[in-house]
Amino acid sequence: MAIDAEGDAGRMSSLAIDGAGALHVSYWDADADDLKYARIDKTGNVLREVVDPTDRAGIYNSLALDAWGGVHLTYFEATNLDLKYAYRAASGEWKVRSIDDFGAKGGHSTLAVDAAGGIHVGYYDYTDNDLEYAHLAPGATDFTLETVDWEGDVGAGIGLAVDSTGAIHLAYVDDTHFDLKYAYLCP
Repeated sequence: MAIDAEGDAGRMSSLAIDGAGALHVSYWDADADDLKYARIDKTGNVLREVVDPTDRAGIYNSLALDAWGGVHLTYFEATNLDLKYAYRAASGEWKVRSIDDFGAKGGHSTLAVDAAGGIHVGYYDYTDNDLEYAHLAPGATDFTLETVDWEGDVGAGIGLAVDSTGAIHLAYVDDTHFDLKYAYLCP
């Protein structure tokens, strides 16, 4: 089944399945140079839409769903070298904003939503070659940012998970020593 057969679409995709069995996919359309989103319900109906039409938006995207039917995306927007966040409530419009726009930030982003609705993002800082972490607490308006690891060229190939206690687990590459590393952030 083709989700998007127009041109060179589908690069750097991320997906999740909701409680009703619908498939949600975010992806970069290389021809249009846009971040796109598709939802495929259990009967095969496909809804496709552009999330961010900014040139070079959507590289290194990550998708997560929350318990209330909201869709969350993080991605690198290469025109302005920003880590961006897009959110759409179950019955709303896309809202797009920058998370970190200090230098070249946002490569290899990975995203998780915790049980309370908190947003957790791991990403690579191209400027300083560091592993970074951003958190948006439920009800908060601004992300808090922190550097997790800064020793050498670290932070590519990130995996992120939130456990039942709210602790953050990050696995990532140390390109200086050619190691796989792990970091744990207490709740």
